[in-house]
Amino acid sequence: MHPKTLLSLALAVGIAGSSVAAQGKLPSQVSDFYSKNVSLIQKKDITGLEKLYNANFASDYVSYSAPDKTGKVKKKNRSQDVESTKKAFSYISNFSKAKATITKFTVSKNSITVFVTADLVGLIKGAPDKKVHTLAILESNGDTWVKVGNAWKLKVGKSLSNKTTVDGAPIAG
Repeated sequence: MHPKTLLSLALAVGIAGSSVAAQGKLPSQVSDFYSKNVSLIQKKDITGLEKLYNANFASDYVSYSAPDKTGKVKKKNRSQDVESTKKAFSYISNFSKAKATITKFTVSKNSITVFVTADLVGLIKGAPDKKVHTLAILESNGDTWVKVGNAWKLKVGKSLSNKTTVDGAPIAG
């Protein structure tokens, strides 16, 4: 498995938790989602993540990767994202850093756009050599939430940029 794909779900849905640099008020359901998401990722709790995503993702949820060097963007639905995360968690032994910041958000009557910067560092088992390597990911995301009844649902998770390194060296994407 290519290391850059290891945390596509976690980053596509925009993990967040600590700080907010924006005006207005983000609905608690949305801000709570990000706090719970980062906590569950740190614990590698796939069952908890599945429950969180099932409760908060729109039925037609999609995620988009940041463009690779050729400009190609990968699109995934909810079940594909969950499967990618399960596979990724099998390679990651632990997270030494999981920090995310909501950098901006806009709230309208029926939609919310949330921009998140995520910084993750974890240990992975290397594919060909079976040695432990340090995976570092710095990613910016833009999420779109929509109002469904009285609840907010995450409709689109979009990676805007991604810088991934293994043992400090950039990897091809």
